Amino acid sequence: MLADPNAVLEALGYRGPAADLGLPDNPKEAERYQDPKSCLDSALRRVTNNPRRRARTLRPAIAQRQSIAELRKSPSFSDFESRLKAALQDLGILAPD
Repeated sequence: MLADPNAVLEALGYRGPAADLGLPDNPKEAERYQDPKSCLDSALRRVTNNPRRRARTLRPAIAQRQSIAELRKSPSFSDFESRLKAALQDLGILAPD
């Protein structure tokens, strides 16, 4: 969720820097967060007076805004994508490169 800072900020409706909300500035920095859900919840509490209501819609809002190009800068996403591609190729669903 935190790998695309622009998507997170847009979904939060926040126009300032990600660091002001305790969010990572880039996908690689997002990898270092031990508890990304807590980080996101904390940022949400900083920008809204009704975090419970917004929490239900925040994750889908981020997902809809995320850029695949940004996600690919995240080592864990890149690894996931490579493994998924290999599995689909092994199953014959995706043609080999």
